[in-house]
Amino acid sequence: MPLATMIRRPAPSTRWSVLLTRWRAAARRDEGSGPLSTAIVFPVMLTLVFIGVQLAIDYWVHAVALTAARNGAHAGAAYGKTPADGVTQTQAELAKMAGNSITNLAVTQDGSTATEVHITVTGNAVALWPFGDGPVFHVTVIVPVERFVAGGAG
Repeated sequence: MPLATMIRRPAPSTRWSVLLTRWRAAARRDEGSGPLSTAIVFPVMLTLVFIGVQLAIDYWVHAVALTAARNGAHAGAAYGKTPADGVTQTQAELAKMAGNSITNLAVTQDGSTATEVHITVTGNAVALWPFGDGPVFHVTVIVPVERFVAGGAG
């Protein structure tokens, strides 16, 4: 290939200095765009942070309600206990673990039979926004009742 037809590229340091010069020129033309960009991006980022925190609260409240319902169902299914004992145990555990993070709380034993204890916890997770209640959750735990069977027969 003849030397005259080859395109000569600038040295790497020259290329970077050309790019840096272009960036500086562009930055001079964009004076005042920082506050505008911040005004657009900040509410979006703040909203995403609030959504993330609300989702974390919802997950935690659901886990607390599930744990309390499970412990209450096991307490109500114990030998010689009633589903009402399970409801009492669930309410005590929710008061101890959740505090004020659950609103409109309801604990029921609806659906319990002689062979199964059903403990249902419903309510709303506390909300970060000032209007309305937080997301609704509904947890049901079903546990078989412990019973004595003579001779070990099922």
